[in-house]
Amino acid sequence: MPKKYYGFLWTLNGILIFAAQPLVSLIRRWFAAEAAAQMTASAFFYLSGYAVILALPSYSGMLLAMLLTTLGEMLISPAMPAYISEHADRGAPFYLGLTGGIGSVGRVLGPYFMGSLYDEGGLAKAAWLACGVAALSVGFFLIHAYGSRRAPLAESAGSAKSA
Repeated sequence: MPKKYYGFLWTLNGILIFAAQPLVSLIRRWFAAEAAAQMTASAFFYLSGYAVILALPSYSGMLLAMLLTTLGEMLISPAMPAYISEHADRGAPFYLGLTGGIGSVGRVLGPYFMGSLYDEGGLAKAAWLACGVAALSVGFFLIHAYGSRRAPLAESAGSAKSA
């Protein structure tokens, strides 16, 4: 892919972050009002974007994948700090710093490892790994959501028995 086209993908990312705010607001309002639901929806968008790269390994596929992964980025970026702030109480600053540090490590090591994987096996091999990690994320978010819904039921049942 020529550098010009690669650069346009990142230009598209920046434009979408600004222009797709109304769409993300609708997604939040209709499907993902809580931070945990936004993180799950984000993982679905990332998984969809990586799957598009596998299914359509062309420039048009890259454009669609960039759209989907940018929507995922737009959902996760405010949701993660909001979720931590809501649930970590006094430990929130530590966990906010920890997640920021983990993200920085990913931005440093990710290009090296995924670039090496790409050099060794091409786009498909790197996209399969990305799909696998995104699928794990979706799975863990869904397990967490299921556990979070059951926990309040167990707590209210325990308080009803003691009353």
